[in-house]
Amino acid sequence: MGKPLYNAAARLLRLPLLPDEGGTIRYGYLALTSVEKDDANVYRALLRAQYIRCRKLGWHYMVGSMHENDPLLPVMNEYPHLTAGGRLFVVAFDTPPKPDGRVPYVEAATL
Repeated sequence: MGKPLYNAAARLLRLPLLPDEGGTIRYGYLALTSVEKDDANVYRALLRAQYIRCRKLGWHYMVGSMHENDPLLPVMNEYPHLTAGGRLFVVAFDTPPKPDGRVPYVEAATL
């Protein structure tokens, strides 16, 4: 019962449909996102090019992650997305960690 309901909502929200039983969900990771001076226009162009490429490959999803304070997050949020949360910890073995205020980079493939 859940799949038909999800697929009906997915059609309205422009999300991929769930495959038939035994099918695959094709996806890939958006990794190592970095743009000089956090230029939103450059990132938008790169993300769009990757989106078009992935659609041609038949991917259902692209998995990426960004910290909530990442200045490029609004560009990522221009696409249909699912939001997930978590906690990020700083660990050091010899001395206490000293966060320096920069926005941390979170690699989705390692989560």
